Amino acid sequence: MVRDELVARIQRKSARPDTVDVPCLAQRLLQIHLTCVFLVLWTRFDEQSWLTGQALAFALTNRDWGRFDIDFYPYFQWLEFASVSAFVLECGAPIALWIKPIGKFWALGLIGMFVMLTVTTSVGWWDLMMICVLVVFLPAPWLERLMRPLAGSAAPTPQASSTPGSNSS
Repeated sequence: MVRDELVARIQRKSARPDTVDVPCLAQRLLQIHLTCVFLVLWTRFDEQSWLTGQALAFALTNRDWGRFDIDFYPYFQWLEFASVSAFVLECGAPIALWIKPIGKFWALGLIGMFVMLTVTTSVGWWDLMMICVLVVFLPAPWLERLMRPLAGSAAPTPQASSTPGSNSS
């Protein structure tokens, strides 16, 4: 498909496309890269804390990663559920993201998970970077709908003024 587009451009002798679209190859490479990132997480099948649902509780109560100094023991059952959910989302991502009917919803689930991790933990830019990269699995109409309000709030472009005293010739 990309090859056919390039051949068509050469035949038209046009160096630039008529519309600005994300090249399919670049999007596919990001998707493959993200799949590889999630494939690495399959090593969690050997980690007892993930299998028992205690990984998130450990991260939230750890002084290095936890953002808040809160006693999470009363919420431990909810943290176990959240930890197992994160385990399923992340380990299922390499397969589920590529299945058309559920991939976009799986990506939304992962984005939601990373938003919650950003709020509750302090692990640097990792969560925010993953949120941005997961956008490549969302449908284009969803992104257009999301960006439409932002495009309307863009600053107006300055126009040449014709006020007295300005040197416009």
